[in-house]
Parts: sequence; C-alpha cells; structure tokens
Amino acid sequence: MSDINTTSLADKLQDLELCLKSQHEQEVSYGQALREAIVHMDLLIEVEVLKSLGDLHLHKGKLSKDAAEFDKAAALYAAALLRCTDPDMGQTLEHRIGYMEKLSKQLLQGYSPHFRWLLSDYWGTADSNVLRVAEICDKLDRSDKKSKQCVEETYTETLVTAIENSDMFLEVEVLKSLGDFYLEKGKKTSHVSQFSKAAAMYKKALRSCEDSVTKQTLGHRIRYAEKIRKAVKMTGDLDTAEQNFAAALKSVHVKGHHREEAEPLYRLAKVYLKRGILSKDGGDFTKAAALCNAALVRSRRDDIQKAIQDITKSFVKHVLDIEQKEHIDETEKHKLMLNEDRNYAEREIKRIDEEIDPYSLDEDDPELREVEKKRVEAIKTLFETIVQQRKTFIAGLVDECIEVMGPPPFINLGETILPAMGIKSLNNFFSEDPRDDWYYDSVTPHGFSFDGAMPHACNTWIKLGDQRKAVGYIEQSLQMMRHIYGENTAHPDIAYSLNNLGAAWSHLGDHRMAISYYEQSLQMKRIFYGDNTEHPDIADSLNNLGAAWRKLGDHRKAISYYEQSLKMKRIIYGDNTAHPDIASLLNNLGTAWSNLGDHRKAISFYEQSLKMKQIIYGDNTAHPDITSSLNNLGVAWRKLGDHRKAIIYYEQSLQMRQIIYGDNTAHPNIANSLNNLGTACSDLGDHRKAISYYEQSLKMKQIIYGDNTAHPDIANSLNNLGAAWRKLVDHRKAISYYEQSLKMKQIIYGDNTAHPDIADSLNNLGAAWSDLGDHRKAINYYEQSLQMKRIIYGEDTAHPDIASSLNNLGIAWRKLGDHRKAISYYEQSLKMKQIIYGDNTAHPDIANSLNNLGAAWRKLVDHRKAISYYEQSLKMKQIIYGDNTAHPDIADSLNNLGAAWSDLGDHRKAINYYEQSLQMKRIIYGEDTAHPDIASSLNNLGIAWRKLGDHRKAISYYEQSLKMKQIIYGDNTAHPDIADSLNNLGATWWKLGDHRKAISYYEQSLKMKQIIYGDNTAHPDIAVVLNNLSVAWTDYGDYSKAMFYFELKEQMNQRMSN
Repeated sequence: MSDINTTSLADKLQDLELCLKSQHEQEVSYGQALREAIVHMDLLIEVEVLKSLGDLHLHKGKLSKDAAEFDKAAALYAAALLRCTDPDMGQTLEHRIGYMEKLSKQLLQGYSPHFRWLLSDYWGTADSNVLRVAEICDKLDRSDKKSKQCVEETYTETLVTAIENSDMFLEVEVLKSLGDFYLEKGKKTSHVSQFSKAAAMYKKALRSCEDSVTKQTLGHRIRYAEKIRKAVKMTGDLDTAEQNFAAALKSVHVKGHHREEAEPLYRLAKVYLKRGILSKDGGDFTKAAALCNAALVRSRRDDIQKAIQDITKSFVKHVLDIEQKEHIDETEKHKLMLNEDRNYAEREIKRIDEEIDPYSLDEDDPELREVEKKRVEAIKTLFETIVQQRKTFIAGLVDECIEVMGPPPFINLGETILPAMGIKSLNNFFSEDPRDDWYYDSVTPHGFSFDGAMPHACNTWIKLGDQRKAVGYIEQSLQMMRHIYGENTAHPDIAYSLNNLGAAWSHLGDHRMAISYYEQSLQMKRIFYGDNTEHPDIADSLNNLGAAWRKLGDHRKAISYYEQSLKMKRIIYGDNTAHPDIASLLNNLGTAWSNLGDHRKAISFYEQSLKMKQIIYGDNTAHPDITSSLNNLGVAWRKLGDHRKAIIYYEQSLQMRQIIYGDNTAHPNIANSLNNLGTACSDLGDHRKAISYYEQSLKMKQIIYGDNTAHPDIANSLNNLGAAWRKLVDHRKAISYYEQSLKMKQIIYGDNTAHPDIADSLNNLGAAWSDLGDHRKAINYYEQSLQMKRIIYGEDTAHPDIASSLNNLGIAWRKLGDHRKAISYYEQSLKMKQIIYGDNTAHPDIANSLNNLGAAWRKLVDHRKAISYYEQSLKMKQIIYGDNTAHPDIADSLNNLGAAWSDLGDHRKAINYYEQSLQMKRIIYGEDTAHPDIASSLNNLGIAWRKLGDHRKAISYYEQSLKMKQIIYGDNTAHPDIADSLNNLGATWWKLGDHRKAISYYEQSLKMKQIIYGDNTAHPDIAVVLNNLSVAWTDYGDYSKAMFYFELKEQMNQRMSN
C-alpha cells in the first residue's frame, strides 16, 4: 500500500472514530461506513471497516467470554481477508486470526471459532436458501412499514449480520435489495447519484454471487441503472440549461429590447425539444414550438424557421410514433389560402366604395338613406363571409392535424403566446409567489395550438381577477386530464390542476375549499414522488397549505406547514445554501409569527430572509424580492409601534422599486409602497400626509387596472382613504369611500358572496356610523359582518376576524349604554382569542379585550374590577413589547389606569399614570411633535388637576391640548377632539366663576359639534354641551336662555331614546 493511500485511509478512519461514543453506536457507524465504502467502490476502506468490526466483536468476546462473539469476529476477519488485495493488510489479518484463535482457546477451554464460509453445506441446499432468504427479506419489508427506521439503515444492519454469520446467500440478496432501493429512490427524486449507488451495490453482489441465474439478473440491473442514470443526467442538464437561458432572457426582458430576446427564446425552445424527445410528452413540443414562434417574431432567422419544422417532425415521430416520410408542413399552402381571402376582402371593399357610395350624394338627396342602408348590408355581408372563411380555414387545420394524429378524446386548444404555455422558468403558475410569474409577451401574435397548455389558460383569468371563470377552465382541464390518464391515476398534470383549483378558490376567499384541493394535490404528489421523498413540488404544496391556513386564521397550523416546507427545501438545496425558495419560506414564517403577535420573532425571520436575498442577488442590487423583505420589515416595526423605523424601511422599499420599474412608472408594487407610507403617516397622526400617499396610490392603481375597473387593489385604496378621513373626523366622507369600496368588492366577488374583504367593508361602515353617533346602524353593519365571517370560517370556529366582530359589537352596545351586553360580547371575544392564541399567551388582541372589559366595568362603576382588567392588559403588553419599551399600546394602558384611579377619587395616582403615559408618547412620537395621543394626555392631565381643584393648572393643560389639536387638524377645522377641548375649557372657567368665558367656550363647542354631526342631528355629544349651556346661563342669571337650552337638550334626549 502506498504512503499516500495509507495516510488517506488513516484520515478517513480517524474522522469516523471521532463520531463514535459507545460500542452500539460503533457497530451502527461501522455498518454505515461499510455501506459507503461499497457505494464508492473503495476496497481499502471496506477491508479496514470489516477488520475494525472483527476487532469490536473480539473485544466483546474477551469481555463476555461468549463463543458467538468469537464466531462473528472470525467471519468478519475472513470476509476482510477474502476481499484484501494488499499483502501488508493480508499479513495483519492473518495475525489477527491467529491471535483470536489463541485467545478463544485460552478463555473458552479450547473452543476454536467456526469459519462457516469454509463449510459448503452449512446453510443447506440452494433451494432451501432461496426460501430462507426470501422469508428474511419479507420480514424486513413488513417491519419497515411499521417502524420509523429508514429502509436503508435496516438493510445495512442486515448486511453486517449476514457477513458476521458468513451468510453469502443473504449478503447477496441484501446488496441486491439495497441496489433496488437506490434505483427506486433515483427514479422518484431524479438524483443521478442514486443510480451510481444502485450500480455499485449490484456490482458488489455480482462479485459475491455464485448462482448463474442471479448473476444474469444482476448484469441486467447494472445496465438498466446505467441507462436510467444517463437519461436522468440528460434531464438534469436540461433543467440547468433552462434555468440559465431563462435567466439570460430575464436580463434582456426590458421594454424596447425585443430583438435581444430572440436568442434565449430560441435556446429555450431547443431545451424543450430535447426534453420532448426524452419524455414523449406533447406538451413539451408545444412549448418548444411556442418559444420558437416567439423567437421568430423577434428575429426572422432561417435557423429558427427550420427549428419549427424540426419540432413538428419530432412531435409526429416521438409522440405519435409515426414515421412521416412526406413533408407535413404545409405553411405555404396556408399562406396562399390566407392571401386569397385577404385579396377577396380588398376587392369587395373597393367594389363597395365604387358601387355603393353615399358620400357622393348631397345631404338632402332622397336616395341618401337608401344607399347608406345598402352600404351597411354590403359591409355586413363582407364581414360574415370573412368569418366563414376563417371557420373553414381553422376547420381545415384541425382536419390536417387529426389526419396525422388520429382523433383525440379532446381537442385541447391552447394559446401560443408564452405566458399561456405555463413554462415554469418564465411563468410558474404553481407558485403562490407572484414574482415567479414574470414573463409578459407583448410581441408575439396570439394563436392556438393542438395539445396546448389548457391547464394554464385559467391563469389568464386569475391574473385578470375573474376567479370564477378560472375555476371553470381548471375544472374542464381536470376532467380532461382524468379522462386521458385515468380517473384514479396519480399524474403530475392532475396534481397541477388540483393545485390551480386551490389557488383560484383561495382568491375567491373560500380557503376551506382551497385547502381541500391543495391536500388532494399534495397526496397525489406523494404517490408519484414517494412519501418520504424531498421534492420541490411537495414542498410547494406544503407552502400553499400554510398560506391557506394562515388566511383562515389558524397561524399555528400555517407555521407547521411552512416549517415542513422549509425543512424539505433545506434538505433539497442544502442547509447553508442561499436559495430564493428558502428565503421566501423564511418570509412566510415571519408573516405567520407576526399574525400570532410575536413581532420580534417575525422581524428575526424577515431579517434572515432579507440577508439571504442580498446574498443571492447582491447587496447593492435593486431586486423585487429585496423590496418585499424591506416592506415586510416596515410592517413588523409598525406593529411593534416603531413607526419611524417602519417609514425608513417603507422608503427604502419604495426607492428600490422606483429604480426597478422607473420613477414615473405606474406599477402595483410602487402603489403598494405609497399605500404603506400612508398607513405609517396615519399611525404617526399625520392624516393629511396619509391621504396624500393614499391618493397617489389610488391614482396609480387606476392607471394600471383602468379607471372603471373593479379590482381588489383599487377597493383597498378606497377603503384606506375612508379610514384616513374617518381619523380626520370627516365621517360622511369616510362613509362615501367605504361605500365605494364595498360596492366594488361586491362587483368583484358577487353580491351574495361571503368574502373576507366584503365583511371588512361592512365592519368599517359600522365603525364610521358609530363615529357619527348612529350606534344602531353601526350594530346592523357589525352583525352583517359577523354573520358573513361565520359563513366563511365556520359557525363554531375560533377565528381572529370573528373575535374582532364580537369585540366591535361590544363597543357599539357600550356606546348605546348597554354595558352588560357589551361585557357579554367582550367576554365572548376574549374567550375566542384565548382559544386561538393560547390561554397563557401574551398577545395584543387578548390585551385589547382585557382593556375593553376594564372600560365596560368602569362604565358600570365597578372601578376596582376595571383596574384589575387594565392591570392585566398592561402586564401583558409589557411582556409582548418589553418592560422598558415605549409603545402606544402600553401608553394607552397607563392612560386608562389613570382614568380608573381618577374615578376612585385618587387623583394624584391618576396624575402619576397620566404623566407616565405622556412621557412615553413623547418618546414614541417626538418631544415637539403635535400628535393626537399627546394632545389626549395633556387633556387628561387637565381633567385630573381640575378634579384636584387646581383649575388654573387644568386650564394650562387644556390650552396646550387645544393648541396641539388645532395644529394637527387645522385652525378652522370642525373636529370632535377640538370641540371636547373647548367644552373642557368652558367647564373649568365656569368652576372659576367666569361664566361669560365659560359660555363663549361652550357656544364654540356646540357650533363645532353641529357642523360635525349635522344641525338637526340628535347626538349625545351635542346633548352634553346643551346641558352645560343651560347650567351656565342659569348661574349667570339668564333663566330664559337657560330654559331654552334645557328644552333643546330634553328634546334631543327624547329623540335619541326613540
């Protein structure tokens, strides 16, 4: 043995020894090492492993004085000696055998180990061995189905046992079975390495085998494995080529660079031609033809024209199995027919112009109308003739195809433009990720082809938003596939159609139906790829199921599917590999954890996803995937209450998208960034800036989809504008936008369809009517929304959207003064949230319900119960966001505790909580920022100091609050918050005895509230001010005015109670 080989062998064994901890693990690990040595046909390692296993059993025999252990050692040393080709190693093994025999005689009173391989009849006759080995293998197969242990490991252990027992018959059969295992795995996974492993096992069995029939069988299997390996390698090479040419196409897929697309399209066509020849799948030839036609449109090259003819010939030969000797391409004949039709149309147009010309007559000529009628009839006849000519021409094409192909069960017509072909590297309709559907063909004329891609025709309707039409197409396609392949056959095309049906139902909002189809698709993929196989298509199905469960609100189930998919993709692509699919799943996990309220965990996943995308595309590259991660980080920081950080991420995302798509380009992703910036500005209290962003976003979406188009993105922008105007207290404008949004959603999804987006609009209208003081109308909308959500998610399902509706009904009943009914709804909502997120989980939604219960018990004057709920809510928020974190939700809880202690008469404790809340809000929004939340805290401090009797300090806080509100909403704007401040100033000046000043503030407040709610509207806020004016005029001594306001208040109360 050479020095180099000895060193290499020593290194390999040293690496193996480092992994071993116990004798049991040693035996298992040596078994794996033996298997790997056979796979790599490394005879040196194989001999060394057998020697080491012999040493292991010799050591066991020495310790236990067990003859069986000495017999195993003898068999292993003998097996190593039989395989050994190195004289030095052979000498070592002979010494080992001598030492073993000597030791055995010493310890076991003269016992000499059995060398069973020397005894030709030890295992019986050949026939009895066939039966014995068959029974052993049958038991192994049955135990594998019950056990969680891998088939590979079970056979490896049996192989070692066979060698230990010198059982040549079993050894050969196990090697053959391992070869079969690798062969099947290779077929399922298309991994070339599996076929090499299979061939190595068959070759090893062949060398050990003495039976001529078995030798012949093994020889056939070796040749078959090699043949399959070459075919799969060719397919793998084609996959790589497709990815490379698709990437080249993507790099030149820019407006105005159509000529540069010709070469990569032509190269992709050649890939699909070779794939079709291998697969004999008509769809591959159709794609090849479509790619060639697209290339030909961009570059009139002879080689592309010839390639189209070659594709046609290959299709007939390899798919139809017809040797077509005569030329089957009758393009020239078809062109001649079309030219004749065109010439006929030109002659007819010329004849009509010459013979029936109304323009040659005067306007008052009595024959003018009659000539015009004749001209219309002539043009109509011409059009009908052209239509008939087209029908005849197309029928001729169909007949020509059937003449060559024979009558198919279905004439499957597909469009020849590339997006309709469903070429995965260009338009992957299997993927939920819109970025995988990137190729848009604006150059190739539309046409049709036989054996086209009808399953993909549905995707045109999906992209246009007509999901119901898409479902119709996919169902036809599915029926067709089942007719072709068999009703109960598991086939990739059927799985593809099932997946598409899932996607279409998901778009329609029926996520339960989507899950049903996704599960059928997954089950089918597992049948044809294998249950325990890691395959990208199976991982995609798991991801789609995660997305569907997320949309149904079961985020824990979603996370489970996402994690399974992520684990599988990491096995496929490698743990430390930066791959777009892995980055996408990290992103999806971030979204699911965000929905569960764990925003810090979400940020961790989003950051991992962003980092991976920057590795894939480049740190300084502007790429859509990177913009998506930046956007998601903005969303997560916003949910954590860090709105300034959110804006930084949104602005980075917007800037990058403008680089990608163009500064002045109307693009959905740019519109989305503008929308998110609007939301962040709204969170910071700058609602006018928010409206500016929302309007820019809406305008862009209308340019993209069309002014009069009903589209979900446009409906969403209208909804957001409603929300912004609602925050600016223009409730009527808010209602107008909400109604436009609702109407559009009903057009999109259907008037009588239960859809989450429609339920959201009904909910928002309820909130807006509640703001206007019409709480009964609000309850009506909330109940419609709740009913719809129960239809969507299930009557008895615990879902965040249902819990939200129950909460909103609680708020509405509280505003109507029915606090016990409010508590009932709040408790139902809380219970549901605890089922969703877990009893002991700290979640923002649960904290919100605890807060609302505190508010309701406060209204029922049970202040200690209110404080208990408020404290639970505060504690939970501090767990979620961090004890020392400044967060709006924590600031709200501090404020509410201040109000509750104030109700109990402990105004100093109240002031302490209000000051903590104010300080936190200034940290969040900025020391000198005018923000509604800061203005609210200043107002509350005014109330507390007034209750403590320090009216001048109270006025100081009220004036600061009023000034800030006027900065936020505008000096001349009528807003409820400004009206409340005016009212509070009136009340404080009244306490100081300045009744004129008090009346002045009350009158300003009344006037503003009448502008907000309407002059003749009965509203509780107006009734409060009327009452205050009545009291102030009484104290001033003007009893007639006091009576006037008192009667107005009584009339309003009467109207509100009816």
